[in-house]
Amino acid sequence: MSDEALASLKLNPQDQLAWTALYRIMRPWVYGNSFRWLSNFADAEDATQKTFMHLAMNWQRLEFDDWPELREYLKRTSSSRCIDLLRKRRRADVDVDSVDFALESVPSSSASYDPQSVDQLIEHLDLSADRIVSISARQKQVLWLAYLGHSNAEIASNIGISDRSVRRDLLAVRRWIR
Repeated sequence: MSDEALASLKLNPQDQLAWTALYRIMRPWVYGNSFRWLSNFADAEDATQKTFMHLAMNWQRLEFDDWPELREYLKRTSSSRCIDLLRKRRRADVDVDSVDFALESVPSSSASYDPQSVDQLIEHLDLSADRIVSISARQKQVLWLAYLGHSNAEIASNIGISDRSVRRDLLAVRRWIR
């Protein structure tokens, strides 16, 4: 492939060398954009691959006059792929009804907070370990007391935070579970 063809962005879809050159030139920039969105190496690599797959699939109907146009297209496409991955990351693998059912079998004999018990609760709900990391210790404590049947006011007085903070933490955990 000639440098002129690459410079003018007139690539033949069958030209493996041209696509390899384009990928090598633009990949670091697309990967950097994806990593800024996702803050995760593996997810950024997935978004980068999906971006280039989208470009390859739609190359025939796209027209780029210069590199800034291509770069802008890749930025929009990679950002869109990152948003899709973030939405999927927010959704829980477990639906809310199964969480409520699982919580019915959690023993409520003790109202005291025990971090090991909270970890057992989370394990009982079959939530993945990478999601557990995203819950703070206070949110775990609020979760435990809420599912033991305490009201928000009782949780707030027990932990020493405001009722509004309890509601905010429970909302954050609910979003995390979904």
